[in-house]
Amino acid sequence: MKIVFVAPLCAALLGAALFSPAFAIPGGSVSGDLNTTNSANADERANTCAKASGDESIEACGWVIQSGRWEGENLAWAYYDRGIAYGAQGKNDLAIADYSEAIRLKPSHADALGNRGLTYANLGRYDEAIADYNSALLIRPDAVDFNNRGNAFNSKKDYARAVQDFTQAIALKTDYADAYGNRGSSYNSQEKYALGLDDLNRALAVRTDSVDFNNRGNSYYGLGQYDAALKDYSQAIAMNAKFAVAYRNRGLAYDKLGQYDSALKDYDEAIRQDPDYQDAYYNRGDAYYSEKKYAEAIADFDAAIRLNPQDGDAFEARGNAYDDSGDHQRAIEDYNAALNIRETATSYYNRALAYYNMGEAQRAVDDYTKAIGLDKTYSDAYLNRGNAYQDLQQYQNAIDDYAQRIQLEPGDYKGYRNRGDSYEKLGQHEKAIADYDKAIALKADYAIGYYNRGLAKKAMGDAAGADADMAKGVSLDPSVGK
Repeated sequence: MKIVFVAPLCAALLGAALFSPAFAIPGGSVSGDLNTTNSANADERANTCAKASGDESIEACGWVIQSGRWEGENLAWAYYDRGIAYGAQGKNDLAIADYSEAIRLKPSHADALGNRGLTYANLGRYDEAIADYNSALLIRPDAVDFNNRGNAFNSKKDYARAVQDFTQAIALKTDYADAYGNRGSSYNSQEKYALGLDDLNRALAVRTDSVDFNNRGNSYYGLGQYDAALKDYSQAIAMNAKFAVAYRNRGLAYDKLGQYDSALKDYDEAIRQDPDYQDAYYNRGDAYYSEKKYAEAIADFDAAIRLNPQDGDAFEARGNAYDDSGDHQRAIEDYNAALNIRETATSYYNRALAYYNMGEAQRAVDDYTKAIGLDKTYSDAYLNRGNAYQDLQQYQNAIDDYAQRIQLEPGDYKGYRNRGDSYEKLGQHEKAIADYDKAIALKADYAIGYYNRGLAKKAMGDAAGADADMAKGVSLDPSVGK
């Protein structure tokens, strides 16, 4: 059995909030002449700096900063407001420089610290963001800073600390929908889906938001409630027709419900909305693989690897497609690449299958052994290592592996049948018949089980029993024994 990984559901975080511009403008005396010394005009420029946005605010704040009218802590507000305007334009480096100057002039400027932290977070500089939120929170506890620091911890996958911060934010602001939504997303990331669902219900009770519907869909998906997940992803898409993440997630839900054509359409749309959406390529490749459309699957896994060359799962999935299409050597190359990125039992297991398909039973045994070393409960690895030992005529080793398979999965007929074959190879006909009996009891229409039991009875001189079993096997499957 091939192992194909499914990339995790995508969540979106809300509420990375900026603090508002400073509308209370400190007084000051005019010192010097910057185009004008008219006090009314200076006040008008200052109000524009504080209350306008975009280039208008940036120009006015620049005038205020150069005017000399305000100094020291009384000038910090102008740098702060210009930082907000730069940030809104995506000019993050300029925003950081202005927030830093505001903080230098007024070290207790908690809002500037919070906004600089948010700007660092937008750049993926989460440790610097957290340091700024820490400083701001030492000055005063604030729900927005707790929420934003929670987002930074969440981005670092420190979900426990993220939950703590969102909880603090909620304690300070009990109707804080962003914090409920974000805590719900963090719970989902910890696979605490019931808690995530509860928080996302609370968020949606306060406001309707496409991201919350997407994330609540993730909660339902994690709980195995795929129809409910579909409804929420569809609602998210109805509110935001360009929501690539929601299309991709809905595709996963369709996949779980066996609606593969609908899943493929959603993956197509996710990629149309975001041509660099690596997860969507991966999942579409997985869907093609499930339909045995190996060329299409390989093309999508190619794209996933191009977008993230360190995605070991994508290399492994492409290896599975190559192996099933008969290109075992290229499959092994992909499994090697996956194992160079990260070592997993499934990668060794799948590479072992490829080696076995190439007739290299000993190399297959070696890889099955490595898989078992990483996962002592890997029942398929025991079963298939037993098969490889049979090919190597190491029948006692095969019997030992089939015994492990039977212990792990006593209700599975394959372990009994294969162990019966090994006993038969060793001439232990009674033990072989006992195992075939158990295999047939578990699978009443098991043609090869009847036929092989007939062969064992024939070896023991039970001609009538042999003929009956072999005839039964052929009646169930005419190809048996040919």
